[in-house]
Amino acid sequence: MNSAPCIIPARGGSVGIPRKNIIDLAGKPLIAWTLEAATAAVSIDDIFVSTDDDEIAEISRQYGASVIERPAALAGNDTTTEPVLLHALEHIEQVNGIPPGYFIFIQCTSPLLTAADIDACAEMLVSDGMDSVIAVSEGSYYLWSEHSDGTAQPVNHDPSIRLPRQLAGPQLRETGAVYAIRTGAFRAEKTRYCGSTALMKMPESRAFEIDTPEDLLVLQALIRANHSN
Repeated sequence: MNSAPCIIPARGGSVGIPRKNIIDLAGKPLIAWTLEAATAAVSIDDIFVSTDDDEIAEISRQYGASVIERPAALAGNDTTTEPVLLHALEHIEQVNGIPPGYFIFIQCTSPLLTAADIDACAEMLVSDGMDSVIAVSEGSYYLWSEHSDGTAQPVNHDPSIRLPRQLAGPQLRETGAVYAIRTGAFRAEKTRYCGSTALMKMPESRAFEIDTPEDLLVLQALIRANHSN
């Protein structure tokens, strides 16, 4: 399998957890967990961290990544990920002279992601001829949405036919951990879900995503428990 560049967005600001991307998790910065997994993945050749923050940049370099200086216009709380990826791809093309055929996009808020998960995602893209592959985990969820008037609406089930979870079948939840994406399709559609999309299933035990202080506390305890066994 040919290798490809990896892009890891990591801005300095964070709403839920201040300095989240470099907060300590079991003795090392949060982003370090992702950088170590990316370094060990055979499907990745170069790692690029897109950031507006000097401290994040320094830590990223310590772990072997190249840094893309992200402009302030792409570092706000309301900035979506796709423009950041497009900016990073332009930088990579300038460095290498040609755009990559595909790239790996990883979010550093999923620290339990492994090199095997990354390689499986890339392998599906290449071997199955897909345009994009996203990581998902299986689970059984009865999802609801809430309207402005306080009333609830079922999202993925009929409440009049409430099957036991084992009979309802699993749903597939996007983990947000890793994506493999063909550059041409991404640039044309400007979405990570471009063209033909496949799903790479990763275990729920590794699909943990840190968004809140409570997530961080739970994961700290989980890692300590696993290391003590």
